[in-house]
Amino acid sequence: MNNSLKLDYYTQLFFLIAGIISAVIGCFFDFGFMLFYFVVGIPQLLSFTVRAFQKENKSVVYIVYGIFILPVWLSLLIVFGLNNEYGIANFLGYVLIISLVYSPVLSFFYVYDLYQSSKKI
Repeated sequence: MNNSLKLDYYTQLFFLIAGIISAVIGCFFDFGFMLFYFVVGIPQLLSFTVRAFQKENKSVVYIVYGIFILPVWLSLLIVFGLNNEYGIANFLGYVLIISLVYSPVLSFFYVYDLYQSSKKI
């Protein structure tokens, strides 16, 4: 378990650094910083899902991360799935816009939580 947490930490740290680099490069190629959200977010969502089924004690940061990030991914799926339902898409669009502010902060906290969890074991 300790090795898997360390491997997960280094993997998430790699994707966090790659996301920052892709955001900087994306600004030069008219992608903007939006690439950061997918480069960092998808691996963190997979890591979060794997850790959810492990029997280790969950930290407060892990729980807060899940409370704030899972609705973002669900909203994204619903907005793309129900693109003709403007009422639902507009409401969930607000969730996505608000998440642009707090998800980079949560991604740093998630990597820090992985670091703390791997040090405890």
